[in-house]
Amino acid sequence: MAKKVRALVVSFSRSGGTKKVADLVATALGADKVEEITEMQHRAGPLGYLRSAWEALVGIAPNINSPSHDPSEFDVVILATPVWMARMASPMRTYLLKMESKFPRVAFVVTEGGSGGHRVLLQMRDLIRKMPLAEMVLTEDELKQAGHLQKVKAFCDRVVTQYEKETAPLALSIKKTMP
Repeated sequence: MAKKVRALVVSFSRSGGTKKVADLVATALGADKVEEITEMQHRAGPLGYLRSAWEALVGIAPNINSPSHDPSEFDVVILATPVWMARMASPMRTYLLKMESKFPRVAFVVTEGGSGGHRVLLQMRDLIRKMPLAEMVLTEDELKQAGHLQKVKAFCDRVVTQYEKETAPLALSIKKTMP
């Protein structure tokens, strides 16, 4: 019987595309909570776009508002970010730097216009020094087609399967030691 995975989905989305994917993942997993990374400054318009590109290129970690949820209270944290200039979005970088010691198990979701997603996955791994249970890269083209729903389902199934594999030996060893 499959376990219920207590999941926290954390996303940053400038234009709304990554948020839509994060919401789909949260629904598919029956996630307990969804955390949207918010900032003190807005990124609207052409100047916001330019600031976003510059921060990504330089590797800046801008100020973000305090998160509402403690990742350590969940079984899995799914981190969703768009690709900016072949790098992760700078607000996600800030979140990872602030919370990396609190992540139990993680999974990564990346949305991209056309390329850079796999590079961002590597950046996320390197930054938090954890291997994810699952990873998914979705392009804008995939998001326009209904086929992305199958990809989201497969990603969520992998998160649950990998979580169960990692936690099953622990459950069995506890059972064996109990009278």
